[in-house]
Amino acid sequence: MDKKNLNLGLLFESVVDKYGSLNAIIFSEKHTVTYNELDGLSNQIKNALNENQLNSGNLILISGDKSLSMFATIIAALKSGITYCVYDPLGPAGRLRRIADVCKPQLIINSSEDDFILGDGFANYNALSYGSIREQAQTLASSRDDKVSNILGSQLAYVMFTSGSTGTPKGAMITHDNVNVLLNWSLEEFSFGPGELLANVNPSYFDNFVFDFYSSLFSGSAIVPFNSNQVNNPYELLESINNIGCTSWFSVPTMLIYLQNMKALTQDSMKNIRRIIFGGEGYPKSQLAEVFKVFNKRIDFYNVYGPTECTCISSCYKVSENDFKNIGGFLPLGSMIPNFKYCILDDKLDFVNTGESGELCLYGPAVGQGYCNDSNKTEAAFIRGQPYAKPGQTVYRTGDIVYYNTEDQKIYITGRSDNQVKHMGYRIELEEIETCATQLRYVRQACCIRNVDNNLSTLILFVSTSKKIDIKDMRADIKRLLPKYMIPSKIHIIDRLPLNANGKVDRKALSLKAQDL
Repeated sequence: MDKKNLNLGLLFESVVDKYGSLNAIIFSEKHTVTYNELDGLSNQIKNALNENQLNSGNLILISGDKSLSMFATIIAALKSGITYCVYDPLGPAGRLRRIADVCKPQLIINSSEDDFILGDGFANYNALSYGSIREQAQTLASSRDDKVSNILGSQLAYVMFTSGSTGTPKGAMITHDNVNVLLNWSLEEFSFGPGELLANVNPSYFDNFVFDFYSSLFSGSAIVPFNSNQVNNPYELLESINNIGCTSWFSVPTMLIYLQNMKALTQDSMKNIRRIIFGGEGYPKSQLAEVFKVFNKRIDFYNVYGPTECTCISSCYKVSENDFKNIGGFLPLGSMIPNFKYCILDDKLDFVNTGESGELCLYGPAVGQGYCNDSNKTEAAFIRGQPYAKPGQTVYRTGDIVYYNTEDQKIYITGRSDNQVKHMGYRIELEEIETCATQLRYVRQACCIRNVDNNLSTLILFVSTSKKIDIKDMRADIKRLLPKYMIPSKIHIIDRLPLNANGKVDRKALSLKAQDL
């Protein structure tokens, strides 16, 4: 069957028809679920959703506890034309209420970890537990029906909310067709299929999970989900990855840096891993070089890039030894995946001259449908048509500042438009300060925060280091890399930079900490 002409429900069924007896989910060496078993349970849950008056076009908000119920419910939603939205079961109830108020779900499905969902603040929403849904499902048919064929590729598959680190949550709307673009590229690029075991360390409410979920369960591969407790125990995590035989790793760089700092990445770890894929933030080459040196003889490394609003990944770059001739900065974005196009615009939305910095804008069939129930933010970030693209095409403004290097003909990110600050009359990219700091061999991670007190602007640099270092010596080293107006007013050394729910450096937490320094 041609994947390009299938909705995701039909596509999953075609995979089951081919690989039904193979493992689809491996929770542990002793707990596995086959494609046939997952298909049957998803059909029962699909019927249970229908019994609860859920129909095509509705939206459900579901707990991202990585249970079998969660995986089966996602498949059931795809087969029903129901849009799913995964939330953090360990997150604050207040944020979940804000998400619910934005996406207005017809049903909230919670897990045993988050019973608060049924308490104050959710009286206006219908809510059931996974246990209740499974209990209903037991009495219902596990066979397929023909309704799945009525789902259109243009229908929404999921809504993914961006992290709260930038303010009010925004729900990116992604269709079945959008996901198919990602999936067709992923299977072609990495040859996923039977025998591949994808380690799922990404939270299920984070867009990196989209890659893990669809690349595995829609290819005949197996997904190996790890919960937050396992992910936070590096030695247990890597032991399980070895014992189960995981072949593919995808995470944010911060996760790999954490394993580096814990000295957990050795030749004895990741024994069966064939590829390490990372994305979601920049990986300082000084840190990446250490991991690359350990594994590059047997593991391929890929730097991927893509906003949540463009279905997870829009470009890919395979890392090579040549990338470490210059140890500073970050890797290039690489090539756009098939059907993706880009342009670089200035703050007036005019094209920049070749080689100049500007905002990266993307267009193509994997660009999503905007933000859920938020026309103002959609209109600001999604622009239409000429002169950037063909008439009717949507162009997404990523907010990432990039430039095209005419020498190597590659695109490089220099920072975020929302991390541009004006300090001492100069417009500064905070990432530039962070990049220079991480060029120092003893600096593991760095995050620069601008603090304003009584209209006085100060730059505060938070760093974690691999050895004890005097701040005066560090300041002297930084002075050799940055102009005077970019030298941080304060440098604060901490054991480990805080992370947000998505595993990225938590700038909001550091901003609050900066106010107390």
